Amino acid sequence: MDQIPSYVDSFRKALIDENVARLQLDLCTPPVQGYHGILTTSHIQYNQDNLLGRSQEFTFELTNQRVELSLQLYRNVRDHWRLFCYTTTGMLFSINLSLLQRKGPQSPILTLSQTLRLTMRGISPEERRDRTDQLCAALNRLGLEVDGQTLALGTFDADKGDFLDTTARAFLRDFTLTSLVKGHFMGNKGYELPKLPKFEHAILPVVRDATSARRLIPLRLRYEVLEKAGGRCVLCGRTPRDGIKLHVDHIKPYSQGGRSELVNLQALCHECNIGKGNRAETRFS
Repeated sequence: MDQIPSYVDSFRKALIDENVARLQLDLCTPPVQGYHGILTTSHIQYNQDNLLGRSQEFTFELTNQRVELSLQLYRNVRDHWRLFCYTTTGMLFSINLSLLQRKGPQSPILTLSQTLRLTMRGISPEERRDRTDQLCAALNRLGLEVDGQTLALGTFDADKGDFLDTTARAFLRDFTLTSLVKGHFMGNKGYELPKLPKFEHAILPVVRDATSARRLIPLRLRYEVLEKAGGRCVLCGRTPRDGIKLHVDHIKPYSQGGRSELVNLQALCHECNIGKGNRAETRFS
């Protein structure tokens, strides 16, 4: 294998020894339970250059079957370094580290985000949109940050080898649960999550004017907001070490004309952000 880029190696080191013993998907009734490792011989496709080895694998117990997931970090045929999640029927989800690194600022900051797309065949465009909307709404219910159809799972500082707005353990949990839920909505991965409810679509109607900027927060600006907050929720003061994940919030809601610029953004934990919702134009810092 050729030399591994420093930002990829730093990301690998942050994940490979992290122990996520138990996982739980609370969206289902009863919750779906998962645990670290694969008990039986797996039929998952493994890449020989996977930098994580077998260190991050999980099994979820559904009603009549087990779903095995394997997280793999390697350079694909397009020369991109990606973190993948595979099951026995193929790939569920991935994040492209190479593209994120190229889009980011000069400092080695990776905002680990990905547009949520369902690419399976045999369904109408309307059904694809509905399933994608349901996926985004379900991930919002899990406390994850979904902006339009873009999921943000964390911001990683490759120099420090650490996350700014989450922890390595929480990132592994969120990446794995995202993959599991996405596979359900893909409909061709050989499993369905039991009693997963239908959620209201999370994206609200937007009132904009001619000067309004787009909703999506640029990666460099996102990093500046988190850095300004010192890695803390500006309302409750908690950090990712306290078990929360930090979101970048529009002070004046985007749906009410708020712009994606530094003076209109603040760092809130996922609980405070959900509590604020789309109602209050409140600056907490």
